[in-house]
Amino acid sequence: MSDLKSLLLRINSVNSTKKITRVMQMIATSKLKQARISLMAARRYRDEVLRSLEIFGKFREERPSSDAPTQGDVLVAFSADRGLCGGYNSSLIKHLRSLTDKFKDGGAAFYFIGRKISLFAEQFSSMHASTSGSEVDFHFLNRLVTSLGSSAVFHCLYTKCKSAMNMHSVLLRIPTVSDFVFHDECTSYLEPEHKKLFAFLYTKYVCAQLYVCLREAKVSENMSRMLAMDGATKNAQEVGDKLRRRYNSARQEKITKELIEVVSGAEVI
Repeated sequence: MSDLKSLLLRINSVNSTKKITRVMQMIATSKLKQARISLMAARRYRDEVLRSLEIFGKFREERPSSDAPTQGDVLVAFSADRGLCGGYNSSLIKHLRSLTDKFKDGGAAFYFIGRKISLFAEQFSSMHASTSGSEVDFHFLNRLVTSLGSSAVFHCLYTKCKSAMNMHSVLLRIPTVSDFVFHDECTSYLEPEHKKLFAFLYTKYVCAQLYVCLREAKVSENMSRMLAMDGATKNAQEVGDKLRRRYNSARQEKITKELIEVVSGAEVI
């Protein structure tokens, strides 16, 4: 009897867990749709700013982010605030560990967005700053870029989601002013003065690119969480089915034993 009660408690516990993971999967699916819409809007804005910059010229082909970091470089890493999203945070932190020495030796600054990666950031002492991902929006990034100035070189570490089965961490170097090739034509017709306008648009471009990385990270996070919760729900279903079979088998055995005892007692009488 105690075995049956124990199995029934475990079945109820697994079913309760399955309900929670299914709800979390549904929430992650809903957030994933919203994150994709936000990502598309962020990309459109970035592309419009880039088209405005092309009035002055164009960027050279982007240098690989493996170039040796210098004093003016900033590594911005995007992670999740919460767990339960598979290997999303762990793979990002693993990538960050492989970059740490190179950026520290070059005197680069670090900025970590997301609570999970901020725990790893404690070893950087005064060389880093961190914040919760929920506190970051375009205006926050605009203040960050403005405070560091146009001479800062931004490297973004985030997770890029191409599909449900193709997600990986990426290190992106945002092109700098020195990477920009100006047109030879005269731009004296521009108001305000073209240097001020270029500086304004370049700052907006850096902010827009950082924001695209943030939205990419959000899409990857919600995709990872949706897949993780889907896997957890299926595992809970399998465990529940096994426990239910064990429970039915034990219950049938108990009933059979009781029937045998009743029949044996009747024969004695």
